[in-house]
This record gives sequence, structure tokens and C-alpha cells, in this order.
Amino acid sequence: MSVEAVILLAAYGTLIVEIGFFPVASEASVLQLLCRGDTGSAPELAAARAAALPLRIFRYLVPTAMCIAFFALPVAVVLMPACRPFLAPWSAEVVVWPGLAAVVLGRMITFASVLQLRRAKRQGALPGGLFGFSRNPGLVGMFLMYAGLCFVVGGPWLWLGAPVYFANMHVRVKYEESDLRARFGSSWREYERAVPRYLPLLGLR
Repeated sequence: MSVEAVILLAAYGTLIVEIGFFPVASEASVLQLLCRGDTGSAPELAAARAAALPLRIFRYLVPTAMCIAFFALPVAVVLMPACRPFLAPWSAEVVVWPGLAAVVLGRMITFASVLQLRRAKRQGALPGGLFGFSRNPGLVGMFLMYAGLCFVVGGPWLWLGAPVYFANMHVRVKYEESDLRARFGSSWREYERAVPRYLPLLGLR
């Protein structure tokens, strides 16, 4: 097995550990959006949960299932190299190592932010650390990981999945933040004004 394959599988291993042992509850998870009965105090989240079930399935479950499939594609390429000509016919060796660096950095950012967020939830306060630079550093890390995977594996399918993944997660973030705004009030609004949603760049605040 190549070094690139080992790094990729190790990155996915940390993702499984994170999901399995360090979960962070979200008011905008697929389960909450599909199954939760009460609507809460956030109007955006309430409207999302109040929509007809078929519409919620189409809006939230289908895109999430597609994203899972996109994320599984690099593992399939590593474990079934014979499928690579179909799964990832476009690839360039020159961008593989920068892509791997992005994958590793993305995992480090996400895992660190998960630990910081879990600590803040236990304390019932807004998180610090990476959350002083971005309101969603964990998602920034996941976006970085996905972009790195696109370079490592190649295209076209993973590249075509990028807009679906980014849009799906952006919608969830907006719902989650509406809930935080309703729960934390003025303290959240001050934090929102001071810290960008993703990065301090035009279009990403």
C-alpha cells in the first residue's frame, strides 16, 4: 500500500473516531430535522422542521446521502484500485502531496475544534480557541479536507460533489446559528459581529 493510501486511510480513521467517540449534538442534524417534534424558539429552524416530511427528505436526507457517497469515493479508490479509471480518471501527481497536506490539516482543525466545542458545551458557554477566528472552524476543517481529497483522488465525481457538500453544510450552519442566536441572545449577536462564519475573507464571513 502506498504512503498516500496510508495517510488517506488514517485520516478517515480519525474521522470515524471523532464521530464515534466525540460526537457533538446539533439541532440541525438530519435526525433532528426529520424526526424532532418540537420546533424550538429559532424561527428558521422551526420553519425547517415544520415543512412536509417529503420536502424535508428531499432537502436534507438526499443531499446528506449524496455527501456520504462522495466522501466514500476516495476510500473506494484506495481499496479497489482497479475502479480508479472510472471513479477518478482525472488525476495529477503534482497536486497529490499538497492535497494530502490539506487533508491532514483539515482533520487537525476539525478534531481540535470538536474537543473545544465539547468542553464549551459542558460549561454552558460559548467556545474559545479556534472559535475566536471562525464561528465554524470544524466545518472549515472539513471543507479543507474535502478540497484536499479532490486533489489527491482527482475528478470528475468528487469535484462535482463539492457544491452539493458545501451547500448542504452551509444550510445546516445557518439553522444551527439561528438556534444559537435564539438561545444566547445578545452575547451570540456580539460574537457573530466579531467573528466570521467561516474565514475573514470576502464572501466567507
